[in-house]
Amino acid sequence: MERIHDPVIFQNAIDGIDLKNNIIATYYLSDRMPGVDFIDHYKLIESIAIEGSTGSWQRVEEESDEVREMLSGKLVGYYEIPTDDEYRKSAVIQLAFPINAWHDNVPMMLLSIAGNCFVYSQNLRLLDVTFP
Repeated sequence: MERIHDPVIFQNAIDGIDLKNNIIATYYLSDRMPGVDFIDHYKLIESIAIEGSTGSWQRVEEESDEVREMLSGKLVGYYEIPTDDEYRKSAVIQLAFPINAWHDNVPMMLLSIAGNCFVYSQNLRLLDVTFP
């Protein structure tokens, strides 16, 4: 059976993450698609988690399953926000990013966790960052 979403990213909980070795980024995510009843936030979340950590929306040769499991961002919280707009889906999400992905490179770390906010500026806002 083919998986729809990457289990490395989605099968996590905040209490199962080593908070001493992960940065927790909290985002507000909102999508509106007129005429579409179901909005798949998980594909967008998956791309944010991967692009903010292992670095590519498309798998590359150097990115083994072990590298992805060790260094990719992981969804640790998804809290849907009710709305009266039937074509809008909003949520607060939390992603854990392993600090080993950046070593001592603070600018790269900030770009990784906040960079997608500039790309998806209408749909994504960084609300909070918790450092180890």
